[in-house]
Amino acid sequence: MNFRELAEPHLAYVIALRRFFHAAPELGCQERIATERIAEELSAMGIPFTRLVPTGLVGEITGAHPGKTLLLRAEIDALPIQEETDLPFRSQVDGVMHACGHDANTAILLGVARVLSGMREHLHGSVRLLFEPAEELGVGSRLAIEQHVLEGVDGVLGLHIVSQMPSGAICIDGGAILPRSTYYSIQVAGKSTHGALPQNGANAALAAAAIAVHTQSIVPLEHSAHDQVLVSLGTLHAGSASNVCPESAQLEGTIRAFTPETTAKVLESLRRIAESSAAIYRCTAQVTSKTICETLVNDEALYQLARQAALDVTDQVLPFIRTMASDNFSEYCLRRPSMYLCLGVGGEYPQHSSRYTIDEQALATGVAFEVDFALRYLSN
Repeated sequence: MNFRELAEPHLAYVIALRRFFHAAPELGCQERIATERIAEELSAMGIPFTRLVPTGLVGEITGAHPGKTLLLRAEIDALPIQEETDLPFRSQVDGVMHACGHDANTAILLGVARVLSGMREHLHGSVRLLFEPAEELGVGSRLAIEQHVLEGVDGVLGLHIVSQMPSGAICIDGGAILPRSTYYSIQVAGKSTHGALPQNGANAALAAAAIAVHTQSIVPLEHSAHDQVLVSLGTLHAGSASNVCPESAQLEGTIRAFTPETTAKVLESLRRIAESSAAIYRCTAQVTSKTICETLVNDEALYQLARQAALDVTDQVLPFIRTMASDNFSEYCLRRPSMYLCLGVGGEYPQHSSRYTIDEQALATGVAFEVDFALRYLSN
């Protein structure tokens, strides 16, 4: 079966959907327009579905023959970014943009649904279609799992588009491919005073600035280059007036690492640095943390199956792009044999850029791959 030829007639449909979602981006747990449109499309295909709370939904294509159940996942949320492209279908929502490609992931999965819904008589088993909310918040997979999306599921596949890679390439590897992500917050407490009388207070802003600088020494000075660890600072808030030394400050960021032990070592260093740096300025500091998602580990058997499907639909099968980004798809990996991979879509700008664009022709490869993989999995 030529899966490229099977997918091509649906490309215009997929592109139109991608542009619809791109123009109407919604933040995590607010994806009501996307949820309604997906429901309309599944209804038109005769695919029954269940809505998730607060947003997102799960459809099910049941084959004519008994067999396993494969879950295919796509995310539906956007990012709090002001779009700066000149696309005719650019975001119509101020300050919100599909800058990660979830609009394309969703459109691809609907294209897959369209193909597979016409092949029910040949399917041995079922294909479950998960349109997951709030991936960017790191909570979407847990919300879906709590609402029983994995019940009866034997395997899970997640495809994510990636820019700045050759259009139509499939980037794939087995084993641990994405790190665990841990949120941290550092609360600094001092004593406020007039800006002209710093000796009468303890400036929390200065303490926070010192902490911010010194945390960047953790990776190069305390970890081997082979540890694969990253400490990022995302926010620093302090003060409300130029002539007041503030009494409090807050820093927030993330730790990316492939093992819990490495994460624990970083947190120990953060506490030591935060407390000692704050003390220099007569302040105190407290560090709290929360795991956002675990290390994403691909199942070896599913990797072999996915590689065969990739070779079927493209002559550009490349190693997975090793970055320190994380994805809450890892929650599925902890519970079922799972496989996560990326589809190259070209483009000049990286994910999460306000100028993010893609080559939409690559979406046909995504549809062809997922259909190929699903049929291989169910007949294996």
